[in-house]
Amino acid sequence: MNLNDIINVYNNSAAFVSGYVDTDVTGDNITDLNDLLLTYNNSNNFVTKLFQEFLIII
Repeated sequence: MNLNDIINVYNNSAAFVSGYVDTDVTGDNITDLNDLLLTYNNSNNFVTKLFQEFLIII
């Protein structure tokens, strides 16, 4: 999470974007203040998504 994420969520929440969009953090099909607050808090906590890599040897 970084400033770009916060800006994207802010812009979509100001426009009340609805549907299955990546800025709908809560999953309720509308981007609103709840999504913005979660994004902001996660950005302050430096939350990232970790991916586990697998090595398959054949």
